[in-house]
Amino acid sequence: MPIAEFDLNPELNDSWEAVHQALDGLKGGAAFGYGPKAPLLSEYFRPGEDDGNGYLNKFTKSVAGLSKPIALVVACILGAATVAYVLSQNGNHSFDSDNDDLLNGSNETLSKDSEQSTKYLNADIIHRENANGTYTFFGENSLGSDSGVYSPDAVNQALFLSSLGDVEYKAFEQAGNLPNFNIDGDTLGSNWFEHFVSKTPYDVENDVYVLLMTLAGKEYGPTVDMHDIIENVLKVPKENVYSLNLENNNSENFEAAVDAIAQKSDENDIVFVNLGGHGNKGIFAFYSEEKVPYQWINERLDKIDSKLMFISVETCHSGSSIDYLKNDNRIIMTSGPSDNKSTVGTTHEFLKALKDKNADVDESGYVSFLEAANLAVQKRTVNGIGPQLFDNNNLAQNGYLAELKASD
Repeated sequence: MPIAEFDLNPELNDSWEAVHQALDGLKGGAAFGYGPKAPLLSEYFRPGEDDGNGYLNKFTKSVAGLSKPIALVVACILGAATVAYVLSQNGNHSFDSDNDDLLNGSNETLSKDSEQSTKYLNADIIHRENANGTYTFFGENSLGSDSGVYSPDAVNQALFLSSLGDVEYKAFEQAGNLPNFNIDGDTLGSNWFEHFVSKTPYDVENDVYVLLMTLAGKEYGPTVDMHDIIENVLKVPKENVYSLNLENNNSENFEAAVDAIAQKSDENDIVFVNLGGHGNKGIFAFYSEEKVPYQWINERLDKIDSKLMFISVETCHSGSSIDYLKNDNRIIMTSGPSDNKSTVGTTHEFLKALKDKNADVDESGYVSFLEAANLAVQKRTVNGIGPQLFDNNNLAQNGYLAELKASD
């Protein structure tokens, strides 16, 4: 608020600014041991209702009339007194000093018609409406967040908690899980991400498994990059990643990798399979030159129980694999149509797109399987011929390998 609005003598402005800046510098009274529960002190010296939200009274005007050095000293003393007064008068109410729409301190449950509820609602503090006619306003301490730092995780957890019904919320509260951002402990993402973005149960473990088969050596640049994205960006545990490259791309190792995943995966999990090899219509050929029909591949993959399986086929005539591999819970991306040779690099482009802001067409902040596949198709299409996407059940729109923020 401009100084002119304080209705003070202009000659007093310098001293008043000294008071105001000194109060702000106290960071909510933390210097006096009151911690984050106290608001910025200067807020209590702005014009307002006589309820602790504005005390521009005769005393503060007289402080503003002092010389600047003396005003600074008095402001510190005044700050300590104000904190004590505010805490005693307002029942330890918290304040959103870091502007993340959460209270600095613990959760507060207040009646809907209370004056403090109105203030918090006007300040857009994240809250939930309880069945008993109260609001619970979320505080960062309750959510396990440092109250002095903007915390996206805490904000998302508050948004998640605000969406729960009373029974679910009570269960969270009684179990001490209010600050547990990932209650099922899976590799897919936080409660908020699973509930609102990937549309998967937040309390059911959804693990991710990867079978990455390529025709290149393990030191080949794109291969290294794909592993880096999978293990270090998407954070898929190394024990869940099975790699078949130039040295071990054969039927025996493929079966062994499939069997290993099948022993661990269940109906809640997500499996990503890259079939990199040679091919002809209806035929897949390993680098070892062993040829098998895609039906043989399908029979092996059928051993894996999963919620969703994304299969990327990188071979010549890869489009012919769709008729053999399609299933209700599968998304299939091929490097080309049935009648053409392969365009190299489709899987690599797909994995890169998972973190590419340019792929985030719906501007959700995250890249779905559908968005990543569309960008990969766009980049690998030449003269109208390029990758194909099969997704009869529209699984790709809400399919994700991890809670990964899209970036430039």
